[in-house]
Amino acid sequence: MSIAIFATGGKQYRASVGDTIYVEKLPGEKGEKIIFDEVLMVDAQVGTPFLAGAKVQCTIEKQVAKFMTNSLDAIAKRTNLSTGFLGGVLLTVCTSIPETITAIYAGLRNEPDFGLTNVVGAGLMAIAAYFNSAIADRFPERLNVDENTAAGVLLAASGALPEISSFVFLAIKGQAAIAIGGIVGSHLFNLALVFLTDAFGTTGNGEQMSEVIYAKDLRAGHTFTRNNALYLVLENSFNKTAMREGIVKCKVKNLRTGSITVEVLTGERLPAALVERTPMSYSYGDGQNLVFMNDTTFDQVEIPSERLDWEKNFLTEGSSVKVITYEDEVLGIELPDQVSVGIEYAEEGVQDQNAYLCSLTSLNPLRATKVDSSTLVSREPNLQLTFMLPIIKRNGLEMAVQKLTELGVIKIQLVLFTHSQPHQIDLDRLKRIAKEAAEQAQRSLIPEIYPPISLSQLPLVPKHSAYFAYERHETNSLEKFSITNKQIYALVGPEGGIEQAEIQLLLSRNYLPISLGKTILRAETAAIVLANQLLIDSPFLND
Repeated sequence: MSIAIFATGGKQYRASVGDTIYVEKLPGEKGEKIIFDEVLMVDAQVGTPFLAGAKVQCTIEKQVAKFMTNSLDAIAKRTNLSTGFLGGVLLTVCTSIPETITAIYAGLRNEPDFGLTNVVGAGLMAIAAYFNSAIADRFPERLNVDENTAAGVLLAASGALPEISSFVFLAIKGQAAIAIGGIVGSHLFNLALVFLTDAFGTTGNGEQMSEVIYAKDLRAGHTFTRNNALYLVLENSFNKTAMREGIVKCKVKNLRTGSITVEVLTGERLPAALVERTPMSYSYGDGQNLVFMNDTTFDQVEIPSERLDWEKNFLTEGSSVKVITYEDEVLGIELPDQVSVGIEYAEEGVQDQNAYLCSLTSLNPLRATKVDSSTLVSREPNLQLTFMLPIIKRNGLEMAVQKLTELGVIKIQLVLFTHSQPHQIDLDRLKRIAKEAAEQAQRSLIPEIYPPISLSQLPLVPKHSAYFAYERHETNSLEKFSITNKQIYALVGPEGGIEQAEIQLLLSRNYLPISLGKTILRAETAAIVLANQLLIDSPFLND
């Protein structure tokens, strides 16, 4: 048995392998028809991947099949009777009552031979239907169709042939009016019963009851309810055994609690859960909740941050996502197929500091994400600047870290001078400021910030690669220096300036003095100006 489940227009539909569906958006010509040629089980809502990654919206060509299967499953759930038995009862009633009316009418018209033929023919076909049921179990497997379709075909054939023979007999006898009336009446009666059973198969508030799915038809991405819990299938496996059902194991995520377990679901019939995915944009996080906004209605939705502990790693302001809801209950989000990723940390000597736009084949938090394709997005200056930043007042220090990050500095080393103003350094806060500044500037990496060291601990650096701001120096143009290294260093002093002994120490470490102009700048301003000159005026910037 092979069933495909689709969702469109707020309802679910069922189609078997071989049914024709219309695909509104598929690589190729719009409106192209396709035929299932493999066992599938997908939740084909608008924008959900389907068939080689295409995004489709599906509608079933024959809507009557939807009414019949949904209704039979709903009635079976209420009465605890099998769908095969109920299908037999339903189709028998649909076909037998018109025959009975025709036989009575023939008797009133003094045509007992026709009435007898009709009754006997119906009885013989009913007996044939009994034998048909003996092969019903093999019929689905041999023709690769589901059990409901097989039962419908066999019972419809058993019930329809007596009517056809009766209509042929009437035509031969010259009673064309009765034949036409019987055909029209039979179809109208069948349709009426279909709609009545569909109405019976709804809940008290008029909503369609959940589609029932067999465990072996579950696929990754499908949702179902079990023991009052709502599950999302992450992975599934089916091992065929001597048992007809085989062994079905699924790795599932509880969409309400976030817990992930492995469930054995062999032979179970599970109510499918129709979840909605609404396009929204990520607005902001307040520490406890993440806020998303509907771009059409401007409604906002808050989701607890701990529920999206893994997904929030991919979120930036304005990110497009789909918010998942079930019966007005917000469950989580669905990330886009493409995300921009950068290198947040790399070992010393690793030069790849670019960002990549990646197409992901998996967003499963339990395993490594596979990058299907990537596009290099270079947002970093070619000049790699490490900045030696003095310990200054808290507000000035935080502003300097923020602006140096936005300009493109790759490392910030805090340094203690004679005139530094010591205070408790919140290194974690400085790192958060750098992270937010890097995201705002759309940088590919976040600069490292190192704990304070004394000036005497500064390492010796290569010549013509390090510079420090000195207000008494006359040279104020980088053109007078020969910058031969792409990895350079810069330093500014604290409020109160740099002592003469400290200047001698810097010169011994190959730091060259540079003037930033005739005015005296605050330490944080001097840091920004020096970094700007080195990065913006650098001949390596656009190499």
